[in-house]
Amino acid sequence: MEEELVIRVVYHTNELAAAANAEKPKKTFEEMVPKHYCSFRDLFSKENFDELPEQKIWDHAIKLIPNAKSTLDCKVYPLN
Repeated sequence: MEEELVIRVVYHTNELAAAANAEKPKKTFEEMVPKHYCSFRDLFSKENFDELPEQKIWDHAIKLIPNAKSTLDCKVYPLN
């Protein structure tokens, strides 16, 4: 009887992508953003990023279940 061979592989694609990205030169705001969006530069600033927008009448609440489990107990299936 032939023995079954099982190979477990781990891909480090995120690490490889981060290393490849680190070597690329940093682009300026004008290089990254299309010209027709450059007038909205203030919306992309760090100061505006840290603030939440004003509340509007169409905002809705997400009601959480009290004492609910912090994890889901379900089967995980592959997406490939």
